[in-house]
Amino acid sequence: MITRTIQVNLWNLVSPLAKTFDLMNPVLADHCLRVAYLSMRLAEELDWPAWRRRETAIAGALQDIGAFSLAERLELLEFETGDRGTHARAGYLLLREFKPFGQIAETVLYHHLPWRRGEGEQSNGKPVPDGSHLLHIADRTAVLVQ
Repeated sequence: MITRTIQVNLWNLVSPLAKTFDLMNPVLADHCLRVAYLSMRLAEELDWPAWRRRETAIAGALQDIGAFSLAERLELLEFETGDRGTHARAGYLLLREFKPFGQIAETVLYHHLPWRRGEGEQSNGKPVPDGSHLLHIADRTAVLVQ
């Protein structure tokens, strides 16, 4: 088997995927890209380093990768209704298999966990990445301003 190493900008890989997710229905138009943008801007405001801002934008673009049906995607646009954990867990399981997305997978896993005055700081005794909470804010904001 012949193998070769290629250099790929992760955003150039992720951006078309996010656009594809959003093509399912006009209501979804650019949702993932809006979440990516808002996530990155929030990370900038928090003065996160450049690598974390990039990682946050990628997580924003991929945050709904585990929602496999149109019905599930449309349900996610409802403001805080239904079971939001199913698609987050599925997304986590998909993303964790690709080494560059290891931390992004963790962020996606908890991106619908509410902060609730600090209760969301942990889940099942495990620390929740602060990027998950930032992503949650960006996602809910993107839903409100669509």
